[in-house]
Order: sequence, then C-alpha cells, then structure tokens
Amino acid sequence: MMKRREGAIRIAILWLVMLCAMVVISPMAGAVEVRIGTSDSDQGHPSISGDRIVWQDDRNGNWDIYLWNITTQTETRITTDSSDQKNPSISGNLIVWEDYRHGVNPEIYLYDLTTHIERQISWSGDENYQMEPAVDGTNIVYEDSMNGFYNIYLYDLLTQHRHSLNEDSKTQWHPAISGDDVVWIDYTTSILYLYSISAGGQPIAVTDGYTAPKAPAVDAGRVVWADYVNGNDAGIFLYDRATGIKKWLTPNPSNQDNPVISGNTVIWVDDQAGTSNLYRYDLTTHQTTRLTSGPSNQYSVSIDGDRVVYVDDRGMNPHIYMTPIESTPQPVMVNGQTKLPTDPNHDGLYEDLNGNNAIDFNDVVIFFNQMDWISEHEPISLFDFNHDNQIDFNDIVLLFNQL
Repeated sequence: MMKRREGAIRIAILWLVMLCAMVVISPMAGAVEVRIGTSDSDQGHPSISGDRIVWQDDRNGNWDIYLWNITTQTETRITTDSSDQKNPSISGNLIVWEDYRHGVNPEIYLYDLTTHIERQISWSGDENYQMEPAVDGTNIVYEDSMNGFYNIYLYDLLTQHRHSLNEDSKTQWHPAISGDDVVWIDYTTSILYLYSISAGGQPIAVTDGYTAPKAPAVDAGRVVWADYVNGNDAGIFLYDRATGIKKWLTPNPSNQDNPVISGNTVIWVDDQAGTSNLYRYDLTTHQTTRLTSGPSNQYSVSIDGDRVVYVDDRGMNPHIYMTPIESTPQPVMVNGQTKLPTDPNHDGLYEDLNGNNAIDFNDVVIFFNQMDWISEHEPISLFDFNHDNQIDFNDIVLLFNQL
C-alpha cells in the first residue's frame, strides 16, 4: 500500500513540475568568504591562529612565508631568503616552517613575532630531512630522517630539549599537535597513534592497522582522520579519548580528505558535488552542512575557533580564502523565490520553501524543482527531512506527507 502511495506521489509531482517553467540556476549563496593577501601569485598551505594567518607564497620567484593580520588587515613578509620556505604553521606569536636555504634537505626554522628573531631549531646533518612542522604553544613537532627513517620529534622551546616520541625503527609521518596531544601515522603498520606529552610513555593506537589512515588532526583529545574503508574513496573518522569511541562521520559514497577539528567543529574536503568543497560536521548537533560551493576546488584546510582558511583554485592561481563558521546554520533564499524559507512547526527543518509561513503544495513543487540547487547551496541539515545527510526524493515524499 505504501509503495503504491509513494508511486502516485512521484507521478503527481512529476506531472505538476512538467507544467512549470524552467528556471535558471543562480550563483552561490551562503557563508561569506574573504580573500586573504594582496598578491595574484600562487599561494598554498595556510595556517591560522587567532587573528593571524600564514601561508607560502611564490610572488618573489621562490616560496616565502607571509602573514596576514585579520584585525589590522595588513600583510607582512616573514622570510626573505632566496631559497624556498614551505609548509608554515602558526600558534600565537610563533611561526615554524620547512626551510631549504642549506640545500635540498629541509630544516625547521622558527620566527617569533614578538622578538622578530628567526632561528633554526633542527640540526641533524646535511643528509637528513626535517619536514611537516606543527606548533602549538611552546611545543613543536616534526618529522626527522636522522636515523635512516622518519621519526616524530618534539622540541620544547622552554627547555630547548628535543626528543623522539616513538622508539622503533619504522617510518612515522604526518604529525599534528594540539595542547598536550600529538598524533601521527606509522607508515609501516598503517596505525594512527595518539601521544600525551605530559603523561609520556607509550602512545595510544587509535587504528588497528587493517586500514589506511591519513591526514590526522587533533583537538582536546579528539582525533579526526581520513581512512579508506569504502573502496577507493576515503571517509572521515573521529576518535574520542574520553569515551574510547570511534565514529564514522561521513558514511556516503564520495571521497573525503584533509579533516581538521576545533572544539565541536570538524571540517573536511569532500568531492560529492563534483568539485572539492568544504563540509562541516557539528559534534553537538550531529548535523552535516556544506560550507563552500561553486565550480572551483577548495583544499589545504586550517581551522581555529570559528574561522576556517583554505586554498581555492578559482582563477589563474590558487589563493587563500577565509570563511567564518556560524554557530547555527541559516537558510538562504531558494533559487527563484523572493522570501527566505521558514520553519512553521519549529522542528529545526525548513519545510516552507517559498517563505509564506505555511507548508503547502507549492513547497513540494519548489523542492522537486530545486532539489540539486538545495543540495549545493543550502545547509543540508535544514532540508534533510529523513536525516540521511543528503537531499533526495525521499525528502520530497516526507514533505508531501506533511500537507
């Protein structure tokens, strides 16, 4: 009986939509984005801390590190050496990066915005590589190949003491740090580890070695990473040390990568719309929303509080952009309408698409006509009536059933 009813609904809606005039898709609407910096050169690998953003920039014929102050709207060149400086990370007044001034093997350098002093903080010989630095507070982590394979090292600026966080002869890489926590991946075993600086001892194995984790990030004991559990596509996972629970945040068939976490917000890169866009998962509401859209790709993400920075490849050269994160997602005007959608029954879902403060058949027709547009431009959680993290025909059926 239910199948017959749904079939009749599909036929009725399709017949009505065929009578409607074709509409034109409008440009992106939603979160306000801001371009960072003043140059049209290639830019990459942004990192944000408070009101400061750093990135690598090739405007001088080599990669240099630049700083943007959000409050003063000013740009500062941090490095002036003619060699390449790449992969910066910032925390407060401290900036670290990979530096190639002594040859093809990079070393880790530090710049203090308070003292304006630049100095090298890693020394392990010309034959070795120090890469992927990350800083938080006075602690810096990075990869070092001084033992013939990559290990994760921690350098404490207060004590000026450096030591390895792993004690085996296997390659470790992709370190990330937040407060007391450091994460990295064991390349040989494919295990993701979580280490407590204050506790010391052995790190926690977050994964079991049967998958292929990558791109880990950590904040307040919660770890996010991408993992290949769905064929050729990676998904985003979360591990909470306080509960010991591991959760798959993105159970859909697209590819997700480069997750970052700050507080209750997880951001990642997702190709479900055909281009690489940013999506957000709220750990409080358990809702997924789309943060960016449009025909270009967004990638290389960094987050701090309610601000996200990333690379966007629109135009001739990739540039750095910033988008604020709203604490509560808000709808935008549906394509072809003149009023904002409303939530007549106050259930957190916006069934009234034409904004007349009522749920009527016109809303069903609009939803059907604009289903793809809604999926690309609206916060999905506000129009996902069956809570499956996508906009599809089942949502139309549920909307029809409310008439």
